[in-house]
Amino acid sequence: MSNKNDDTNEFYGMTQKEMQDQERSMVCPDCEGKGKVFLTCMACNGSGEGMADGTRCRSCGGGGREQVVCETCEGEGNIIEY
Repeated sequence: MSNKNDDTNEFYGMTQKEMQDQERSMVCPDCEGKGKVFLTCMACNGSGEGMADGTRCRSCGGGGREQVVCETCEGEGNIIEY
């Protein structure tokens, strides 16, 4: 026999473990909840310039930084505190 809380959680598509994890989640300190971080472009070392004079770096588009998925939260924007 299931209790009312189990039925409610299943109705919303969440298991008991998912509910507990959600209660312990916090904003990722590395990406501040965005799920992505900016790193210095490895191709141009942050200069934004390509190999030839007057061209922009192809990897970063001339910005000197590349946006990548946050490794800490794997792009989720939050982490589970244990």
